[in-house]
Amino acid sequence: MKRVLLALLLALVAVSSHAALATNAEIQKILADRIDVQHQGVGIVVGVLEADGKRRVVGHGTFDAGDKRAVDGDTLFEIGSATKVFTALLSSSTTSSPGTS
Repeated sequence: MKRVLLALLLALVAVSSHAALATNAEIQKILADRIDVQHQGVGIVVGVLEADGKRRVVGHGTFDAGDKRAVDGDTLFEIGSATKVFTALLSSSTTSSPGTS
């Protein structure tokens, strides 16, 4: 589940930096498909920070297969060691941005 959560988060970050941001309904549809149809996890929360500073949080699913509490913006996830992934993502986004050397 950790890999799926991280992969989805990174995909949304990458897409949002190059295209129009998805609506809450579009994000909810993606999350529902991943959890309810593809069974790639039990709960995912996505945070979106828009260019104007507006913050949105969309969640779908539950804490655990045995814990049916819904996940939301206050849910804490264990993501393990992900600093290398985020460092690589940030490095690639700054090197591919116009005006950087």
